[in-house]
Amino acid sequence: MKIENKRVSVFESKDEMKQDEIFHYTSVDSFSKIISNSSVHLTSSIYMNDGEELIWIKNILDHHHLESNNFKYNEDRVKQLLKMLDQIEEMEVFLFSFSKKKDLLSQWRGYADDSEGVSIGFNIEELVKELKSKRLRRSSGSVSITDMASFQLFSIEYDIIKQYEELKLDKNPKELHWNWIGSDFTWFKSVLSRFKSLSFKEEYEVRLSYLPVINVLKDGIRINGGLQDIFYKSKNGQLIPFFELKLKNMDKIISSITIGPNCRLTKSEIKRFLRTHKIYLDERKIYLSSSTYRNR
Repeated sequence: MKIENKRVSVFESKDEMKQDEIFHYTSVDSFSKIISNSSVHLTSSIYMNDGEELIWIKNILDHHHLESNNFKYNEDRVKQLLKMLDQIEEMEVFLFSFSKKKDLLSQWRGYADDSEGVSIGFNIEELVKELKSKRLRRSSGSVSITDMASFQLFSIEYDIIKQYEELKLDKNPKELHWNWIGSDFTWFKSVLSRFKSLSFKEEYEVRLSYLPVINVLKDGIRINGGLQDIFYKSKNGQLIPFFELKLKNMDKIISSITIGPNCRLTKSEIKRFLRTHKIYLDERKIYLSSSTYRNR
């Protein structure tokens, strides 16, 4: 019997994305913090805007959905994945989101302070270099594998048929042996964080994710992963956990800034602010949004 052993990259390249940049929409306040601290915050998926996105798989594994999409599936494989889903008590991944579009009205309204913020361009190639330098490596017997709590950079998959294919729903589970980021459960958590409903397609989302294992002990916590310090911020009466990811080469990583339709910043103001923090972005890479949207 042939065993399928699939090892894939955990970073989607610029060639795979078919573009050089990805874009993070944010408020002026958060933009200032990202640049001043040379870091981004990877926030718990439990507090993301779509409360059902990480359990979307429950819907697509429903027999009604499978049959309505005319997808041939292996019953044992479906049962295996549903069992794994039940064993994950709390599905938590830490995320930082991008869009493939730098000037998108839905993003301005939803994530950039109702268009009063900015869109920050990140150079994909330089960002991936930085992420690769931060991955832990460990030894498993005689085989060196990437630490199971690695960083990943992926485009969101919205197509339900492609989601089925990636889950290998037509395969006998005995023929599958996943060995790329440490364990079946880590692979499964990764998949859960990359699948969304087609209704979100207009966001063209790309995610930077971090999959640590967090153990709460009697005398503290133990974190298995490249980032060891967990922080909290309060918002709307909740304590929201996040990890801070430091980025050393911001001058190379930051590739453009687009000023939102109702943002009060000017090109010269942004240029001077970036220079203050040793980011020497060409002024021609500072854009004004083409949107005519007015929020007042």
